[in-house]
Amino acid sequence: ILVREPTLFRWLTASAVLNTPLTRDELQVDIDHCAVMFGSVERRVDALRRLFRRQLLRIGMRDVLEIADITTVTAELSLLADLAIDAVVRWSWEQVREKEGEIPEIPFAVIGLGKLGGNELNYSSDIDLLFLYGDLPPDADAERVHAFFHSFGERIVQHLSRSTGEGHLFRVDMRLRPESGAGPLARSLASTLLYYESRGELWERQMLIKARPVGGDRPLGEAFVRSVQPFVYPRAFLEHP
Repeated sequence: ILVREPTLFRWLTASAVLNTPLTRDELQVDIDHCAVMFGSVERRVDALRRLFRRQLLRIGMRDVLEIADITTVTAELSLLADLAIDAVVRWSWEQVREKEGEIPEIPFAVIGLGKLGGNELNYSSDIDLLFLYGDLPPDADAERVHAFFHSFGERIVQHLSRSTGEGHLFRVDMRLRPESGAGPLARSLASTLLYYESRGELWERQMLIKARPVGGDRPLGEAFVRSVQPFVYPRAFLEHP
């Protein structure tokens, strides 16, 4: 990063950033600034990639110089991912709605799994994600809503993983979702819970131990985590001969 942007050396050494932990409020202000400065989603995400690179350098230098311990480093890397994902979700919403047309106001949440879910992301980790949306109003066109959120999920993955002249943010892995690569990219909350109740496997119980909301509608994400607890920690296991 320093070879690419040597001016960042002055930012590192002439300010207090090396001795200051990364905070949610500070990072959110910087990300919101990306949205203010640029109108198009593509340019906003490029600005986010530059911000991501700069903060990755900061975290890495604090790690190399042993200013921050491993728990702090992985937590800051996870925080950086959380807010980047949430920004991409917010910025992609209007972009997809312009293409697909208006739909009812239905919440959408991104659940982090694996190392991201456990707040233990490392420098080379991919991010394991699960997409879900809220229950539909009685008069909603279920097929159209499902198509919208599938397109929305595709756009989020594209922005997070695509490489441009500013690099890329993350490799995104969606294979931990229900039915893995054969299942829809996004499901309703009810459909997701029904899947785990009727077809969930042991490895999925283990995988969901670390599940937590990382972007989008937080109440929906928290409702999912609460609702899936009986599956993750059942009162009894039934043995089949």
